[in-house]
Amino acid sequence: MAMNAIASLVYNCAASLVSIIQVCLSSSFFIRFKKTDGRKEIFILGNGPSLQTNLARDIDFLKNQTVLCVNGFALSEAYPLLKPAYYLMADEAFWNYDELTEKTKKIVSEVTSSLVEKTTWDVMLFLPVKAKKYPHFITGILSNQHIRIQYFNTTPVKGFTQLCHFLLRHNLGIPSAQNVIIPGLMIAINLGYEKVYLLGADHSWHENYFIDDENRVCLKDVHFYEPAPRFTPLLYKGRPVKLYEQFESLARVFRIYHFIQTYARSQNVVIYNASEKSYIDAFERISMEKVKENFSVHLT
Repeated sequence: MAMNAIASLVYNCAASLVSIIQVCLSSSFFIRFKKTDGRKEIFILGNGPSLQTNLARDIDFLKNQTVLCVNGFALSEAYPLLKPAYYLMADEAFWNYDELTEKTKKIVSEVTSSLVEKTTWDVMLFLPVKAKKYPHFITGILSNQHIRIQYFNTTPVKGFTQLCHFLLRHNLGIPSAQNVIIPGLMIAINLGYEKVYLLGADHSWHENYFIDDENRVCLKDVHFYEPAPRFTPLLYKGRPVKLYEQFESLARVFRIYHFIQTYARSQNVVIYNASEKSYIDAFERISMEKVKENFSVHLT
């Protein structure tokens, strides 16, 4: 027990020191988020297949809510109907085309074009600070005067809890950028919303892994807005990913959600997972039927 405590102390000391150094070297200081409305609730829409159910059944309700959508949502017919107040792009592929396949380039180009062409209302677009280095992308986005860009730091934060919470609270970093929902949650919390509802956060990738004839780990990639799944070999920096590496990566994602839950509680924020299907076990589960019932009671 004593050895475990010592090991934990050493790890936290080292991780905290690394976090401080990385923040000093990589983060932009004095970033502040500002809400675009006076509401207490926000809905974060992930792009998991289960979101299709919500868009078919709950779209009239969601039209009247504050919505943050992510990555490829602009490709969907629901985008101009919901008129989200916030949009988040976290995948570097949107602005950095290096080493992308022609197929992927086409997809990210279509997303950017859809965002610029379809947006006829005011939207705050959240982008990592590193996107500033790609002026062609930024200029294209800002050709639509309805889109305002808010940058955020993606510097990874680890170490002692109090230090991490201080850095997170001042927008100097995030727990990790393993997937787009993680910065989405951090942004929603730091914007000042008191209740955060997750939809379309299936996180069921492990159901869609398979090994092809060349022993490559592949993913049947499914999004609600695409008519058919994409079958993609998984790569990291150009090399094939091993299956154990992929599951280790998933473990980090689910562990981070528990860390975010701790941070949310420290900020008096409640995160509800209202996804029709989800493997996330960190946040309180709630049905959309109950969500709508609660809003009806609040309005009366």
